[in-house]
Amino acid sequence: MARRTDIDILIDVLRGLPRHQASRGRVGLESGWSADKVERVVRRAVAVTSGAVFIGRGGIVKYRGSERGADVGLYADVERIISAYWGTRSAGLRNVSVLRTARSGRRSAGVWTHPDLVIAADPRRRDSLREPRRLHAVEVETASGFDLRSIYQAHAQGRGADYAWVFGSLDPGVPDDHWDRMLWTAQELGVGLVLFQKPGAFTTWDTILTAERKAVTAKERESSIEVAIGESLRLEHDL
Repeated sequence: MARRTDIDILIDVLRGLPRHQASRGRVGLESGWSADKVERVVRRAVAVTSGAVFIGRGGIVKYRGSERGADVGLYADVERIISAYWGTRSAGLRNVSVLRTARSGRRSAGVWTHPDLVIAADPRRRDSLREPRRLHAVEVETASGFDLRSIYQAHAQGRGADYAWVFGSLDPGVPDDHWDRMLWTAQELGVGLVLFQKPGAFTTWDTILTAERKAVTAKERESSIEVAIGESLRLEHDL
């Protein structure tokens, strides 16, 4: 298991408090850090978590990355941009639907159950009039969680989908050689990469690699990706 960083600890502290927010003094009390360390970690978290950790009114430190079921936060921002802009403008998709399938709470390290988002959409041209909408499995990452494992995770959780993607913000401190390994791995596995500076601002989004279409059997789709999606998409009668 990877060593937990100070940012991970900060997020755990905020997640355990009402409304996922606290003063810097409360953060120091809960974490056992000095005031100087609290300030350093908070500033770093604000810089690299793509808005998941931010400073609210009165200097209150807030975390919204866990609000997966609400219409705020990282998942909602990414979902909205995909639906309104990225799907049609960057990916050339039609009839775009986005479903949030991420479980609430933290997943155990190395245990991958299903993607964070699933996109169902028609391509510019379908292979036949009866072809169902194609499925895109998306792993959404904050900068502090985006690393080489994200690529493998997207590939594993995309089983049964036509395409697998990682959407997220890359930590500016990632070494060039590590980024090169991430790009190579994504290309080898056919995983698409989309980076953004601000998840809620489409002008900051950049498609680095386009996902490759996979050969998916009906059995694979039925036994994997549809289980993750649940009934929501199947009610549309086009899978």
